Amino acid sequence: MQFTTTLIAIFATVALAAPSAEVTHQSALDIVQTITPDALARYEAGIVSPSVAARGVDTTLDKRDITHLFVCTDANFSGKCQNLATDREVCHFLGNGFDNSISSLGPDNDGTQCCIFDNSDCTGASVCQIHAPGIFNLNDFGFNDRASSYRC
Repeated sequence: MQFTTTLIAIFATVALAAPSAEVTHQSALDIVQTITPDALARYEAGIVSPSVAARGVDTTLDKRDITHLFVCTDANFSGKCQNLATDREVCHFLGNGFDNSISSLGPDNDGTQCCIFDNSDCTGASVCQIHAPGIFNLNDFGFNDRASSYRC
């Protein structure tokens, strides 16, 4: 009885371990993907992993269109100041203690122009075409301590 049970277990193991008729074998050449010269160069430079190089994934990033707006709570760029990194053409709320508190401001000297707005959603009264070096005293524009949002 013990011999029969052992023999059945061995046959079952062999039967389960045998390949089925549906299994197909691929050669290594079928599996390996073509690596472009650019991907190979990026792999050899240590920029990407072998799997990324093999898939030919584009690993370049688009440069974000970022600028800065330097804001201060007092005229002549004094008081509490902060250089705000900002995406271009996006409305930004002036938080962090600057809402209705700006007295001077100026964008980067890279051709950037900004608008400041009375409301938090870039609507309402505004001062636009602000470019470097900026505005030293928003009181000259009747906009001292009024800005709640901006867009550059």
